[in-house]
Amino acid sequence: MWFILREGGSPEYLLDRINATGFGTPLRQFVENGGIYVGVSAGSWIATNNLPNNLGYANCTLSVHQETGTKSGAIDLCSNPKIDLTDSSMILITGDEYCIYE
Repeated sequence: MWFILREGGSPEYLLDRINATGFGTPLRQFVENGGIYVGVSAGSWIATNNLPNNLGYANCTLSVHQETGTKSGAIDLCSNPKIDLTDSSMILITGDEYCIYE
């Protein structure tokens, strides 16, 4: 089962609405039970440390729509790295493994 937050717009507004409606709780449960979260643009931004009260799926600071992205391959998110994604790159999270794909 997939859940996709794909449209752009204001990540602040999107996260505010998720938190204000309480939707973050069932969304977290969905992901913890094997559901797949796909975030594009603002949907990916809110899953990282860019904003307070974020979804907390990846311990990093994310920039999207960049001309040059962070190198593909495994990444260590222990130190809250800054990650740049192009429009053709993504972060895949599988359990405790994080990898950038172009």
